[in-house]
Amino acid sequence: MAKTEDKCFMAEKLYDIMKCRDHAYFTFLDVHLRQVTKVNCLFQSDNVDPAKLLEDLFLLFKNILQIIVIPRKLETVTDGEYASFGFQEHLMHVSAMHFGYTVEEALSKLDRRDKEDVRERCKTFLVILCSKLQKRLPKQITFLKAMVKLSPEIATSQVKPTLVDILQNVQRAELYGCKQEVEMEWNNLQNKSWKNTTRCTDFWAEVQGDTDAGGNKRSPNVSKLALSLLSAPISNAAVERAFSLYSVVKTKLRNRLSLPIIQSIMTVRYNLNIFHKSCVNFTPSKTMLDKFNNSMYDKKDSDAEDTFIVVIVLFVKKEKARIFLGYFFK
Repeated sequence: MAKTEDKCFMAEKLYDIMKCRDHAYFTFLDVHLRQVTKVNCLFQSDNVDPAKLLEDLFLLFKNILQIIVIPRKLETVTDGEYASFGFQEHLMHVSAMHFGYTVEEALSKLDRRDKEDVRERCKTFLVILCSKLQKRLPKQITFLKAMVKLSPEIATSQVKPTLVDILQNVQRAELYGCKQEVEMEWNNLQNKSWKNTTRCTDFWAEVQGDTDAGGNKRSPNVSKLALSLLSAPISNAAVERAFSLYSVVKTKLRNRLSLPIIQSIMTVRYNLNIFHKSCVNFTPSKTMLDKFNNSMYDKKDSDAEDTFIVVIVLFVKKEKARIFLGYFFK
């Protein structure tokens, strides 16, 4: 209507796009990039189960492979071989690939030449996407997938697998202590009621802090092993956030901020976030207030490497006051 009656140029361009092959390709991108974006958001989130992140990435890779690779070849590939699997040599013909109901419906409205061209572009896109995902698969994918056993649902189940495959791949004794003790403690976890069974890290932190009548830890070995594995770096999202925070703190107007000052400000921000506090509910301690004196303006050792200065600006909304706290540690 806008194209014919209002003679709108933009409406005419959009109408032509919806008619031509670009609409089918956009439909394909909407379908397949949605699941990629979902997994990407999981890796950038802080409130996810680290034991299941690699499984989500692995399942995404397998889901896309089954669209472009011959099914008979996929049946012969084990989980440990996917990281080095040369799938480019076993691709199906483009006419045999099924890209989804909505994509096939959009392709059916095109003529034969445009349909073949769009299908070829879709195939190329998925091949490149699989290559990028394969590079992000760790070589020890079988071992890392076994970390799913550390989830609270499996750890507290009456029927659960053993940790033999994990213990066989962990060579550093300081991570677990005695393997026999790890297995015994693992088998006894379901005999006690636990409060934190939602998040994996909270669960194992509770297991590590659980003590008997004498104050001795009941499960020191298995909890140490689990927390050591779960603390392994899986995503670089935290590092990217740190650089983003650095860019927010040090701008063109605040370009003269020294590195110790920036590190101190970022430390304060991260600590407030960890302890779920903000400028509204933060209460300074007596030690902090005692350090707020004239000595904080002494600049004799301002260039020393061991000088650590923290400056906090708290805007208290409830009292409509501004509190400026400074700390000076030598």
